[in-house]
Amino acid sequence: LPARPRIWILLISGVTSASSDDVSSSAPKEDDVPDGPTAAALIRGGLHWQDLGVALDIPVVGSVAQLSATNTSKTWSPDTPWLLSPSSGYVPNGCICAILGPSGAGKSTFLNAIGGTTPKSSELHLTGSVWYEEDSADDMGGFRLSHQKGEIAMLHQHDNFFEGLTPRESLNFAAYLEGENRRLRSLESECKVTPEYKATPGTYHADTDRKLTTLGLQACADRKIGDRSKLGGPSTSLGWGIRRKRRRGASRGGLSGGERRRLSVAIELLSEPRVFLADEPSTGLDSAQAEKVVKLIKKLSIERGIPSICSLHQPKTAIWDTLDYFILLAPGGKMCYAGKRDAATSYFEDLGYKCPLQTNPAEYLIDLVTIDTDDSTQSALDEARINSLHHSFVESIKSG
Repeated sequence: LPARPRIWILLISGVTSASSDDVSSSAPKEDDVPDGPTAAALIRGGLHWQDLGVALDIPVVGSVAQLSATNTSKTWSPDTPWLLSPSSGYVPNGCICAILGPSGAGKSTFLNAIGGTTPKSSELHLTGSVWYEEDSADDMGGFRLSHQKGEIAMLHQHDNFFEGLTPRESLNFAAYLEGENRRLRSLESECKVTPEYKATPGTYHADTDRKLTTLGLQACADRKIGDRSKLGGPSTSLGWGIRRKRRRGASRGGLSGGERRRLSVAIELLSEPRVFLADEPSTGLDSAQAEKVVKLIKKLSIERGIPSICSLHQPKTAIWDTLDYFILLAPGGKMCYAGKRDAATSYFEDLGYKCPLQTNPAEYLIDLVTIDTDDSTQSALDEARINSLHHSFVESIKSG
């Protein structure tokens, strides 16, 4: 790719309301560049964020919002009701990063904020900056990605398909729509329509076959997607001992949960995104299928050279070992760790929290940032521990 000018996308010039996809850009001062891991990563390609936060409201004195960056001497107002406390970090290209934490820690909020998909109707306030950098040594600048242009793929928790179509038909249809989107975007920008925007049905079909093979969907490519929640065996019970026979030619079960998830991944990747985001891609899957989906996402990240970030709920040890990076969020969106997975246990051990032998580190760390709401005394201790972990992480970012 040709070198691009350095462009820093700031979601604050004070504060902006959601969605982050509509904010303007401006260049930050040199003093605003964070120290530590984020600063060291500026020469590396990947997805970066600085002081990214989401709040229900920003306390205002007069007409000026009380703002600051976590890497300066100023502090945020203690009255700010954060859903996601301001944090900084990055995920390199070709790596998979998991967001871990208990329910209500802000995992989905973080994904929406970093992907620019926070709904305007939410009336949330976003702060900070998000940008992407290429791997090329000739391209030292950062630029903003757009979800609407297909540069960011977002895999949601629940799959939405036309149940009467097959995976092959679904991919062909989605490929056609993506081709039309590209053609229209090229016309809007008054650019010459290149051959890739004039793909024929034969081109779509060839691309579909490649994706079906890559994602292991060839065996079910021509099976109706169906809805297993609405299907029984040869007959369906209607109650009172009455059973309705399944009509001839009807689906015998549709796709499994793992197959549906892989099909969702295939559809999201049609736009050739630079960043792949997934909100709990293992939802509704057993541990074996969940592991396959996570390993598939990592494989695609490596092959395409893009960063992938996904929220995970209690990943098993095999999934933990698959991760390159991970982010640990505590209630209130307090980031207690963001970095390499293989350096996490030693980091927390230095803070006095050693993961016991034969214990899944993911489970141990999630328990470390969980608050026991049934016991007021234990709850106070948990909150004090979380505040200490969050403070230690922020200080480690400052010190580099």
